[in-house]
Amino acid sequence: MKRVTNPSMTSLHITPSALPSALASAAVTARAQAAQAVSAQDTAVPQPATPSTVLEISSVKAMPTYTVPTSSGPAWATAPRDAISARMESNRSLGSLGGQWGKLGGMLLSQLSGSGTSYRQTLLSRPDATRDLGIQMEGVRFGAATASLEITTRSGQKVQLQIAVNSSPQGNPGLHVQIESSGPLSDAERKALAALSEGLDRALSGLGREGSPKIDLSGLMDYDRKAFAGLNLSVSVPEGSNTRLQALHLRLDDQRQSLELKTDMGGNIAVHLNPAATLVSADPGQKQAALNQHLQNIGAAAQRSRADADLVALFTSSFTQMHGIPASAVPQTLMPAALGSQVAPLLSGLADFEASFSGDFQRTNRWGMVTEQGHTDYRVGQRTDSRYRADTGSLALEQTVHTALDGHIAKALLPDGMLDMQNGNYELHTFSDRQTTRTHIAAEDDVLTQAVQMHDAQQLLTVQKFVENHLQEQHQRPHQEQWVKQLLATL
Repeated sequence: MKRVTNPSMTSLHITPSALPSALASAAVTARAQAAQAVSAQDTAVPQPATPSTVLEISSVKAMPTYTVPTSSGPAWATAPRDAISARMESNRSLGSLGGQWGKLGGMLLSQLSGSGTSYRQTLLSRPDATRDLGIQMEGVRFGAATASLEITTRSGQKVQLQIAVNSSPQGNPGLHVQIESSGPLSDAERKALAALSEGLDRALSGLGREGSPKIDLSGLMDYDRKAFAGLNLSVSVPEGSNTRLQALHLRLDDQRQSLELKTDMGGNIAVHLNPAATLVSADPGQKQAALNQHLQNIGAAAQRSRADADLVALFTSSFTQMHGIPASAVPQTLMPAALGSQVAPLLSGLADFEASFSGDFQRTNRWGMVTEQGHTDYRVGQRTDSRYRADTGSLALEQTVHTALDGHIAKALLPDGMLDMQNGNYELHTFSDRQTTRTHIAAEDDVLTQAVQMHDAQQLLTVQKFVENHLQEQHQRPHQEQWVKQLLATL
C-alpha cells in the first residue's frame, strides 16, 4: 500500500508479523471516529478534525547477521563463542605479524581434522558506524598480510586455509580466517592434516617475525606422502609491515619441490629441486658432505661480494631445509644394484637443483652516513644426465655442478667516509666468477670403465676509481684454477 502524505493523517509502518494486531487496532480506531462524527452532528459546537490512521504494509528482506559492536569494541561476522575467535581476539593487539598469525593455523587444521566441517570468521577491529558493516567485513582481506595453505589429498580432495591480518589504519583493520575442504576426508587424511598443525604454526611464527624472517619449514616438508599428493604455502605481506619478508611460495609434490622468497632491498631467493632425477640412494654422510661444500662456497661468495647478511642467512637456511626434505619415493633407476652401489659414491648424493639469491645492500658508518652500497647475484645448480642400456650393460652418466657470482660494490673514496655517488666520487668493485665441476662415469657389461672429475674455476675482480665521474684508475685481478681427478682408484 502506498503511504498517504497528508499532514492530518498519522502514518504507521507495519511489518507483516504485526499485521493482525495492527488491523484490529485500526478497526477500533475507525469505530471510535465514526461515533465521534455522529456525536458532532447532534451538537452545534464544531469539533477539530481528528487525524486519520493509514496502514502501510511492507516486506522485510533477510540481512546478514553480524555481532553488533560496542562503541569501542570490534565487530564479528558471527558470534565469537569458540576457541578460534578467542585466539583472534587475543592476537589482534600483538605487534608482530607472527604474533597475530600465532596458533591460528594449527587451530584451523585441528578444526577441520577434528570435526570435518569448514570454518570461517572475521574480526573487524574498528568498525565505522557511518559505513556498511558488511562491506567493511569483506574489506578486511584486501591489502592484508595473508598466509594461504592448500593441500591436495591422494583421493583428489583440496583443503584450503587462509589467515589474513589487516593492520592498515586507512583500510579495514582486523583478522579473517577460514578453512574448507572440497569434499569429505578419510580418517587417514584427517590424521595427516592434524599432524601439520604444529609445523604450520612454527612456519608462520618465523615468517612473521619483526625484522628479518626465520625459515622453519621442516614441519610442513615432512607431510604424510601416503595421504597427501602435494602441499602449497603462500605468504604475501604488503609494504609498511614490520617484517622484511614480502612474499613466499612453497610448493611440494612428487615431481617438484620449490621455495621462493622476496624481501625488501630487492631480495630474491629461489630453491628448486627435482627429486625425480635422483638415480641412486646416497649415504647420509655423503649427502651431508656435499651440502657442507655448497654452504662453504656460498659463504665465500657472500664474503667476496659483501652481500646482505640477513639475505645470505635466509638463503643458506632455505637451501639446507629444502635438501633435507624426505625422499618421496625410491630413486628411479634401471641399472642393476651392483652397478648402482659403485656409482653412488661418485655422485653428490643430492637431488638435482637450481638455487639462487640476489639483492641490494647498503652499509653506514657510526654517524649513519652510507659508506658503501651494491648488488649481489649468486646462482648454483646441479644436473645429472644418464643413459643405460640393459641389453649391453652400458652406462653413460654425467653430473655437472655449476656456480656463478656477479655483483658490484660502490665504496667511499675515504675510509669510513660518505659515499658520494651524486658527484661521481667513488670506487667501484665488480665481480664475475664462474665454477664448474663435471663428473663423467661410464660402464660396459655392468662394470665401471671410466670415472673422472674435471674442475674449472675462474674469478675476475675489476676495480675502478672515479673522481667527478671521470675514471682515474682501473685494474683487474683474474684468477683461474683447473684440475682433473681420476675416481676409479678411490673405489
